[in-house]
Amino acid sequence: MKIRLFLAILILTVSCNVFAEKNQNRAAKIEEIKAKRIAYVFQEAGLTANEAEKVLPIYNEYKQKSWELYRQRATILKTSPTSETESEKAIENYIGLQQKETALASEYNKKFRDILSAEKVFKLYVAEQEFQRNAIMQQSFKHKQSK
Repeated sequence: MKIRLFLAILILTVSCNVFAEKNQNRAAKIEEIKAKRIAYVFQEAGLTANEAEKVLPIYNEYKQKSWELYRQRATILKTSPTSETESEKAIENYIGLQQKETALASEYNKKFRDILSAEKVFKLYVAEQEFQRNAIMQQSFKHKQSK
């Protein structure tokens, strides 16, 4: 009986450690991607060290808020409305979140423009899109290789 209890505790401990390690690895990978994105975007936009230092906290704040709105939209898309009324409500919520994203982009564009020229802000947006496109292509390539 004691051996079974010991084995159960041992298995539970190992399982928890493996799960925690996977979460730590995922968090580390996310932070690595964020750092790569910032380095790429700032370099491609041609930011000076001084500009990058000023823009970084604003950029991070914008990305965090933008990510939260994205997650809310994704949550809506995962629902399964069972009636016309529920579907209409889901659509309203989804479009409302898109409008919030547009307002957020406009708000942070003004903040970026307080620090950077219009040319550099535009380059920042282009570099952001390029980074996302490249990341998706890399992920797709890795997925194809693993099959």
